[in-house]
Amino acid sequence: MGQQQLIIVLVGVIVVGIAIMVALSMFSGASIEATRNAIISDLGTYAQRARSYYWRPRTLGGGDRSFSNITLSAITSVAENELARFYIEAATQDCVIIVGVGKRISGNDSIRVSMTVNEKTNTLKIIN
Repeated sequence: MGQQQLIIVLVGVIVVGIAIMVALSMFSGASIEATRNAIISDLGTYAQRARSYYWRPRTLGGGDRSFSNITLSAITSVAENELARFYIEAATQDCVIIVGVGKRISGNDSIRVSMTVNEKTNTLKIIN
């Protein structure tokens, strides 16, 4: 082979290597985003259940218009699934903060999303 053909082969290998690295990076980013969206969806479900707890009378196992004594076990039987672990960060009479921590590592940290729930609205905060 001539020197020109070797250079063309070398450039071809470099271009293919760069294309593979870009594809892997794009796949990883899409996977992280899909995991974050799934955690947000689960938090939305837990928020609805927390709001149901808020409105339910204490005699029926609810909060009687308070989030103060809410526990995760009061709104779901599973505090963890294949994607994330969930916990209640804080609960007051007027609101509760539910946090989801992803099991997949994004960079040097896990995916973290919190949702603040009050009697009428949810406020989402993407921590990482």
